[in-house]
Amino acid sequence: MWLKVVLGLFAMLAGARAPERPADSSGVQVTVVRDGAPVAVRDPARVAEKLVRLVESCSYDSTTQVGPGVRWDRDRAAPAFAQVTFTPARELRVWTSNTNGRGPLRVEGILVALPRDAWPDHVLVQGEAGAMAVTKYSPYALKALVDEPDVGLSGVPPYDELRKLSK
Repeated sequence: MWLKVVLGLFAMLAGARAPERPADSSGVQVTVVRDGAPVAVRDPARVAEKLVRLVESCSYDSTTQVGPGVRWDRDRAAPAFAQVTFTPARELRVWTSNTNGRGPLRVEGILVALPRDAWPDHVLVQGEAGAMAVTKYSPYALKALVDEPDVGLSGVPPYDELRKLSK
């Protein structure tokens, strides 16, 4: 465990990126990294749907506060994250400041860093208009993501607090 953390930190400092997973026949490519090491994702479509649910649950466009273009690279080098790429882009209902509500957006990718000391503060979206950030997501959507066996954070603080949510 200690070695994985050190290697993950070294990779982050060196700017290394997790290896890309090939897209499946549906055009969904999922990458999950935990403790600085890539995790084999057995059910990419299921993890992708949990990421979609997380984005679609967000109720605030935080793009102007975050600078998602720079943040994307930083979160992609984090010791733990989940990412999906859609080829071709997929239409989701995303909260944007343009519409002051949820509207259709062609999304190419979703990225969420999963820090060990806090819940994610923003979810990054790569869409037709470039990178954006959203937040104020449903805790139920986050719980569904971290409960996925391939993500494997449901028993890890602070995510273990989500167990208290009723279904």
